[in-house]
Amino acid sequence: MKKNKIQLNLILFLATILLVSCNHLTDKNNHQCLSKPDNDWKICAKIHFEEESGHDYIDLKEINTFTKDALKSALHITKESCENNEKILLKKDKGGIAIDHYTEKSRPNIGEEMHATLLYTSSRGFCDSETLKQICPVVFKDCHNPIAIEDVNTKYQSIVKPDWKFKIEEIKVYENKTSIIFSAILSFEDHKNIYFKDKPISAGLHLTLIQCFEPSIFNKQTIQKCLDTLNHNLKGKSIKIAVKNGVADLEFGMSGELWRIRALKKIELKN
Repeated sequence: MKKNKIQLNLILFLATILLVSCNHLTDKNNHQCLSKPDNDWKICAKIHFEEESGHDYIDLKEINTFTKDALKSALHITKESCENNEKILLKKDKGGIAIDHYTEKSRPNIGEEMHATLLYTSSRGFCDSETLKQICPVVFKDCHNPIAIEDVNTKYQSIVKPDWKFKIEEIKVYENKTSIIFSAILSFEDHKNIYFKDKPISAGLHLTLIQCFEPSIFNKQTIQKCLDTLNHNLKGKSIKIAVKNGVADLEFGMSGELWRIRALKKIELKN
């Protein structure tokens, strides 16, 4: 009887170990299965704009020139090394102030073109249409599984037209302890987002003009002077989506990947 009890306890002990191990493996596998699809939702998208002006819109080069002129009117700029279609990074440089180009983390040696963000990889909290997951029910029929980047690209190309123009509503400045950002707030058909079926399917439309991670470069007077000059030169004007490969110049990328789809073509990112 005692021997049988010992055997029973041993069987129960081994069964418990086996059950815990199985649960651990199941949890681990579930985590792996969940983490990759969740990452697959992280698709970013950009709208690129014309670099040559038309009769009823201005181009990125003009915007860049106006932005540099506004900075020079408010600050003593000692160095300039930013291409005429790039987002400006303002920084201190050997006792002076330099106009440099802003770069993406994935491409530290390449200046980032000025653009409007169509989708972010993760929510910024400004509206409810900033990410693929948020807009999926509006744009796609089935949102149980991540949408392939090629399908996202195809769908947005069918919605966004290459002749679209966006109005510059105003230039705003955003300040905190670590940065100062000047952005052109855009609108399309009187909306601050792109709409589809009467619902927003984009992040808030804006064009970042100046990024500065050294706020002490500015004071209240120089911020206001720069802001007034930019609004005087840009407010109320329009910009147009660029045409590339016969379609709207939209760019789509996935978090962690070194390639993008731009205007229907797959491109490898270069540093």
